[in-house]
Amino acid sequence: MTKSFIIIGAGPAGYQSALELRKTVADSKIILIERYKLGGTCLHRGCIPSKQLSCIEEEKNYLKTLTKNKTLLTKGIEQKLLKADVEIIYGSANIEISESSFQVQVQDCDDEGYVINENADEGSPESKKRLSADYLILASGSRPRKIDFDKHFKEKYPEIDSSEIQKVKDKAISSDSFFCDIKLQKGFSDSYCFIGGGYIGVEIASMLAELGKKIRIIESAEDILLFLDKDLRERIKANLIKQGIKIETNVQNIDYQNILEDKIFIAIGREIVLPPVSYKEKNTIEKITDKHILNEKISKLNLDNRIFLIGDLSEHMPLAHYAYTEAKALAKYLGILNKPEQSSKVINNNFTKPNLDLIPQVIFTDTEFAHCGMSLDKIKEKYSENFFIIEKNWTENAKARISGSERGYARFIFESSTRKILACSLIGNLATDLISIAVPLIHLNLSYEEIQNMVFPHPTLGELFVLD
Repeated sequence: MTKSFIIIGAGPAGYQSALELRKTVADSKIILIERYKLGGTCLHRGCIPSKQLSCIEEEKNYLKTLTKNKTLLTKGIEQKLLKADVEIIYGSANIEISESSFQVQVQDCDDEGYVINENADEGSPESKKRLSADYLILASGSRPRKIDFDKHFKEKYPEIDSSEIQKVKDKAISSDSFFCDIKLQKGFSDSYCFIGGGYIGVEIASMLAELGKKIRIIESAEDILLFLDKDLRERIKANLIKQGIKIETNVQNIDYQNILEDKIFIAIGREIVLPPVSYKEKNTIEKITDKHILNEKISKLNLDNRIFLIGDLSEHMPLAHYAYTEAKALAKYLGILNKPEQSSKVINNNFTKPNLDLIPQVIFTDTEFAHCGMSLDKIKEKYSENFFIIEKNWTENAKARISGSERGYARFIFESSTRKILACSLIGNLATDLISIAVPLIHLNLSYEEIQNMVFPHPTLGELFVLD
């Protein structure tokens, strides 16, 4: 019997799920619903626009080049989906769950993804028919967290004039608004104050500093990039300071009114975007806006094996390459589930999430950072003192010398008894590409001796993996 799938969200997790399902459940009907554009945040407001920012020397050609590349990449995704016979529907999906079933209704949106008529009745031109399927995959992504300036000022300064609050709000931007085409047409500002020292803020801050902008980072925590080992983030921070970026940490009370920079860039993390969900039970309808409550309902109604939350909604690692990997894992699981002769292979009645230690992390600062494997803290906790570290400065690498990239660092960690590689960290030019050498070494659980016997061409940065 032909199986059917509805996927909500056409970012990396969504469109990759559609493509992978075509391989694993070949005769299935696949519907992909997207309210904005194929490619999601990654392509239009995140990965691609920010990495394009790091590749330019002059601002004037940025938007033109970015628009061209986004168009080509979007077309590429569309062609893959059409070739895979995926039905693409543009609009806002509303989910209705009742008993052991679900339905999806799609409302038309404008070019920016806003619903044209929120109050449209079913059957009207602004509302499409209800859709149903065997499986529902939610991959609706995330958005930048906001600061409620009205609440902030009312609590701290009750007598403040609303016009003063508006001045701050007018200066505040996020990655979404920064990479908005309309905003980009006006060009970049001369100075930015970043609120938040996570990888998104640090990346964009470094890229703008490279373009000659005056940059300051304010972080409320004890340090920036707290998810990294201390020795690694200290090296990254030193490189940021060399770029002329001012970094302030442990700032608990930010005086937004007296921030002198042209723009206040809010980079305090991201929050998941859950499509409108209603739960019908008898004559009552409950609106669900919390992911955890939705998961409880799914479990209660025995829909665990029919409704899946992936990508940013899984809250494991908000990265595009994690989303791709999770989509493949889910498609593989559903493929097995829908083949009676293989269904016995399903373990614990759920699909296995990707191992986070095998997912590389990359930060595209001026001096790039990349890591794959366990963190040093996790290694210390698991192996106590039963590990050893090999460190390398790039000054000893001929290609780094030739290309002026000697300001780099490499760290390899091995387990002492088995001598298996546990982690690799790189800081330096092209580190985000070089980590691709480390990924298979860690994934295949290779030993020090096995890596030591490998031959890397000379002169290349790959020789950093030559173990003495």
